[in-house]
Amino acid sequence: MRRSAADTRSEFVRISRSGWSCDRLEASIEDMHEPAGPAAIPSLSDREIEVLLAWFAADSKTDTAKALYIAPCTVHTHITRVRAKYEAVGRPAQTKAALFARAIQDGLTSVDSW
Repeated sequence: MRRSAADTRSEFVRISRSGWSCDRLEASIEDMHEPAGPAAIPSLSDREIEVLLAWFAADSKTDTAKALYIAPCTVHTHITRVRAKYEAVGRPAQTKAALFARAIQDGLTSVDSW
């Protein structure tokens, strides 16, 4: 089942209201995976990061495309390349939530930002 950005945000809000601090949430996400060493962090372009973060904030790739004034297929291409780069370093992220966790682990965003 495909989850919307609103569903993903709702899940994080639900967890955060459970009494966990943002630091504890981030620590629990990091604990789910082995710590990323320098070689395990993919080299994402500034544009890939921009599109990735905009996609996290949107409900769909179409909404992301509208917000960034690009075509939806361009959003899809950027996300596909980001996923391929994570796969190449041995840290696959097949879902939006998994990519969000990777972005937190790699310091591209934080739970507090959402």
